[in-house]
Amino acid sequence: MARSDPLRPSLHGDPLKTAGVDFAALTGRIGHAFARPELAIEALTHRGALDRRPDLKAAFPFGNERLEFLGDRVLSLAMSQQLLSRFPREGEGHIARRYAVLVSAKVLGEIAGEIGLAGFLIGEGARKPTSAILADAVEAL
Repeated sequence: MARSDPLRPSLHGDPLKTAGVDFAALTGRIGHAFARPELAIEALTHRGALDRRPDLKAAFPFGNERLEFLGDRVLSLAMSQQLLSRFPREGEGHIARRYAVLVSAKVLGEIAGEIGLAGFLIGEGARKPTSAILADAVEAL
């Protein structure tokens, strides 16, 4: 009997069809092919969708919040490293101000707009997503 992977959520059926996401279009927009497509579905699932989508709730009981948490830390580390490398002669105060702008909800929302991320969101915020919902989705993705 094969053991299931406790770190890999399971959706009944094909997760791409179940979630209704045009995965090929998403991959083309962001320039990344996911080895684990279910993580992309989780990243795009706003918690507000879960009451209406028991199939997704079973797999992702927190929506994209956990991946958003992780993505925020990854983004923080990546931006910090880039800023320190790019501006080796700037002090912490200048770098901190640059960092605050780059990881702000406004900038992440603009990035989401540039890649058309709103069209891939699953849930309440999908029709008219706020910049905060878009920023969260960018972090999660």
